[in-house]
Amino acid sequence: MALIVGLGNPGSRYEDTRHNAGFMVVDALASELDAPPWKEWGESLLTSVSLQSGKLILAKPLTYINLSGKAVSALIHSFILDSDPFIVVHDDMHIPFGSLRIKTSGSSGGHNGVRSVIDSLGSDKFSRLKIGVGGPSEGLSVVDFVLAPFTEAETKSLPRFIAAGAQALRMLVEEGPQWAMNHFHSLRFEEQEEP
Repeated sequence: MALIVGLGNPGSRYEDTRHNAGFMVVDALASELDAPPWKEWGESLLTSVSLQSGKLILAKPLTYINLSGKAVSALIHSFILDSDPFIVVHDDMHIPFGSLRIKTSGSSGGHNGVRSVIDSLGSDKFSRLKIGVGGPSEGLSVVDFVLAPFTEAETKSLPRFIAAGAQALRMLVEEGPQWAMNHFHSLRFEEQEEP
């Protein structure tokens, strides 16, 4: 069994924002795997599929992103054993747009949703797939940046970028972090400007 949790904010207002990149990637993986419709369970939406490597549970917390730890803790205690893979997918503004990074443990890197998960679990020993969204331009606050939609140029690259994130997740679960790192760390999905 493995659990993948995409971080984001619920509701249509936040649907296409940078902070919802985790939701976008988990949605793409659910679609790729023909997962059943999402169902509410506690404070999360869940779906699951069977892979050759075992059952895979996909989750999207319905708490706001800064409170994700509460929902994640409930999921972990209900579904996952210590030896089972657990992966958090989240946006990261310290990584250029179009880049993916995989970590197997470590600090929150300033991401409040990841900090909430670490605080709730009392551990930073879990894998993360970081979705690079770039950083704010001068004069734009961090909050305004992460809660804004992607630019028009970014939106053109987004489908391929999000699909690559879904593939990275699948490789993380089926092949392990080293394989996924070797394959995806060198990829970059650039913004596509108008010709």
